[in-house]
Amino acid sequence: MSTLAAKESVKGLLEGLSDIEVRELCIEALRRAYSKRPREDQVQMHGTLGTELVPLLAERKGLPIGDVNALREAFLDAMIEPWMASVTEFLAGSCGLVWRGPLAPWRTSSRLLCN
Repeated sequence: MSTLAAKESVKGLLEGLSDIEVRELCIEALRRAYSKRPREDQVQMHGTLGTELVPLLAERKGLPIGDVNALREAFLDAMIEPWMASVTEFLAGSCGLVWRGPLAPWRTSSRLLCN
């Protein structure tokens, strides 16, 4: 679970960036994650994406990276916040969500396949 300070930090990193800029950074984050772990086919908001996106956002803003482990949790905890919309929309709109099982997504794991 993230702290209010972590959520505010991530909000600040996303603030002022267009949807297109966030999309490009998300794509780069997933590319970096894939280059480090090419056999991993699952993406978690607060894992793979958050871990790779925080440094890219900080670099884009010219800010020190900070505690990536603390900040990445905000990507999961704040998914429904308006300021997180560009990240959430990237995942939903630019990537295909493939759900396993007849009751998915409620009872099974998910896979995220980005083209």
